[in-house]
Amino acid sequence: EVMAQAKLGEARSLLDAGEAAEAHPIFQGLADSTGLPTTIDRAARAGLGEALAQMGELRDALDIWRELLAEPGSRHDRIQLELLVANGLLQGGRRKEASTAFRSLADSDNAEARVQGLLGLAEVARASAERERAKSFYRQVADLGIDPVWTVRALAELTDLAAEDSDTEAVLKLTREL
Repeated sequence: EVMAQAKLGEARSLLDAGEAAEAHPIFQGLADSTGLPTTIDRAARAGLGEALAQMGELRDALDIWRELLAEPGSRHDRIQLELLVANGLLQGGRRKEASTAFRSLADSDNAEARVQGLLGLAEVARASAERERAKSFYRQVADLGIDPVWTVRALAELTDLAAEDSDTEAVLKLTREL
């Protein structure tokens, strides 16, 4: 179990460094192993999905994440998996499905899931060239004030949009809010 956790940590570090091709065989080996604790098995399969997504194999990644969602898991795990699915759909250009997945998160009673969902909806709106809609979602996140990190991110995105619009007054106002 300790070796499996060490391998999981190594694969996660590689994945976080953008080295998906190096992380993939480690995650695959763990996912193929038998007798691992459920938490390590689930983390290995979720990581395998992330590696595949980074390598451009979105369909396989989505299949893995959906399979994990069909199994019993903690609420936190479910939220993380739903977020991976939603981001994978967006990355794959499936904006309508991504929007539905992010809306589900945005409607959650979990504060972090709600913020992540709203940020995802803003990204879908941006990808669809719906700038005003994106601004509305970012503003909702900023106004929620759930976590300073998310508030700053939302305000920074609003500032970027205002700068792209050459709206100097809005940029100054938002910079003051930051």
